[in-house]
This record gives sequence, structure tokens and C-alpha cells, in this order.
Amino acid sequence: MHFLSQFDFEIKYEPGKGNVEADCLSRNPVLPNLDNVEECIKTVNFITVENIKQDQSTNKELQENSKKTLLENGIFYKLKGTKKRIIISEEFGKQLISNIHKDYGHICKSKIIDKIRHSYYLPNIEKITKQMYERCEICARNKTRRKHYGLLSKLGPPKEPFEIVSLDTIGGFGGNRSTKRYLHLLIDHFTRYAFILTSKNQTSEDFIKLLKKIQDKHQIKTLLTDQYSGINSNSFKNYLKNQNINLIFTAVNCPFSNGLNERLNQTLVNRIRCKINETKSRAWSKIAEECTDQYNRTEHSGTGFSPEYLLFGKVDPIVPEKLSNKRNLIKDRELAYKNSHKKPRIQQVKI
Repeated sequence: MHFLSQFDFEIKYEPGKGNVEADCLSRNPVLPNLDNVEECIKTVNFITVENIKQDQSTNKELQENSKKTLLENGIFYKLKGTKKRIIISEEFGKQLISNIHKDYGHICKSKIIDKIRHSYYLPNIEKITKQMYERCEICARNKTRRKHYGLLSKLGPPKEPFEIVSLDTIGGFGGNRSTKRYLHLLIDHFTRYAFILTSKNQTSEDFIKLLKKIQDKHQIKTLLTDQYSGINSNSFKNYLKNQNINLIFTAVNCPFSNGLNERLNQTLVNRIRCKINETKSRAWSKIAEECTDQYNRTEHSGTGFSPEYLLFGKVDPIVPEKLSNKRNLIKDRELAYKNSHKKPRIQQVKI
């Protein structure tokens, strides 16, 4: 998707019976999940080496100060200790900021900066990002403004994926070309990876179906959730018992006891609202899936890594594969645990 976004094209529908070759190709197997962490890390890039070289060739400031930079394989880098970052111009940086802000679901300015600064050097990045972020009309119209705060807490931190997962439901959806009213959300506390299911109801069958997205391939140890009627049903509790999943309920009328879910609820609702007002002709349930995917690809402030990378080893696509630094998923997971452990267990959210 990111590779194709570089080109200007128009999509035209062709029925499968009239386009047999493409219909066949669409059924090719996709890459499996990264079960072996020692395998090559999967990546898709939407910025090419040629894009960077072209930008650097027209960067007058870079050419004038080229002696203070490192040149490797035709690419100029800014050195800081042992770390090197690709130098980009302000114009190129603004385009990159704009693309990241939109492609990752209108993320905030601090997450944009974190995503770019890891691999790129852009002078005055804070000022440029702030100016562009504040000019986004979609964010201004649709994002909530947090002024009053309550405390959020969490279990853990866990030491591995699916040691602790939490379940919550967001209601009140409807219309927008969909009869579904609920967004069921499951989050892994170690990687912060989110799984969702949209449905018309809050039945035990809905919650079991969501859990099976994980349980078919991995083992959940502990489930933290509110006391919904579907959760309290015998069928759901029997499923957890058969799957050897420990169930922990949050305290009644205490949303802060499931802090990760409550904070993510706000994030996803904001992103869904922004997307709905950008593309009003699409069903909200499809938009919710897209926003969840964007969230999973965004670095999390608690771990320092994106949920998708920590769980599957998929790397950020904003750097060409040839220029990206080699990463060790095992060591990065250890660092993510340390980061989570260092972070305060108290977060803040509007209630």
C-alpha cells in the first residue's frame, strides 16, 4: 500500500470473470506472522533511496557544509556519537511530516517527531512539526481536548507477549454505512498491540470470536476486563476455563483499573472520528480496522517501539531498507520491558 502511494493512479473495478489473471494473483499466499525472531525482519518502504539522493542534491545548505557530514554510498549522514541520521531538507521534511501524520491516523506532534528523528536529521523539527500539526483542520475539528484528568493504572508490566491482555468495549457507533454499533478492543500489555472486532451486539460469541484471533496461534495467560453481561455468561467463562485463561475483573465503576484500554479507547475514537470526516462515504467499521492498523504501526510512548514491531518484527517503512539500521528483536523486546518498567504506572486521561 505504501509503495503504491508513490504513484498517481485511478482504481477501476473489473469483475473476476473478466480479469482471471489478476483474480488468481489476488489469492497468492501472504507473508505469515514472524514466529521465529531470528528470521529476516519484514519491511515495506514508501521512501526510496533515489528520493533521498534527489533531495540532498538540491539541498544548498547541505552542499555548503558537506565537510561536517558523513558520506556513505552517495547518502549524507549527520553524526552524533556513534549514531548517524539521514540529512533531509526542510521541504522534504514537511512532506514527510504530512505523510506520516495522515498515514498513521493523525498522530500527535510528539509521535511524529519520534518517528522521524530516529532515522532522519531535520533542523528545527519541533518547530516545523508543531506548525504543521496545528494547521491540520481535521485534528482541530475532531480531536478531544483533555483538560480534566483522572488517574489510570495497569497490571504488570508483563515480560512477554500475551502474558496479560485486557478487553473493553466502545459503544455508541452507528450509521456511516454500517449497522454495527460496538467496537470490541483487545490489547496485549507487553507489546501494546491491539485487536478489534466490530459487531451489532455485546454477546459472549462476540468476545470469544475476538479472543480466538489470538488464541488460535498463541496462549493468553491472563485476561483483564469489565463485568459485561456477555463476559459474565457461563459460555464465556467455560471457554476461558477450557483455554486455561485466568480471568480478572476490574473494579465496578472504576475505569482507571484498566488504564491501557481506557487510554487506547480515546486514541482510536479520535482517529476514527478524523477518518470519518475525511472519507464520509466509507463504513465506520472499515475505518476502525484501518485506524487500528495505523496505531499498531506507531511507536508507543511506554515501550519506545511500535506494537507491530514488538509482536511480529515488522519494521517502520519510512526508511529505505538499504539504509535502515539492523535491529535485534530479542534485545529490543528486553529494552521495551525495561522502558515499560521505568514508566510510571500512573497515566492520565479525561474522565
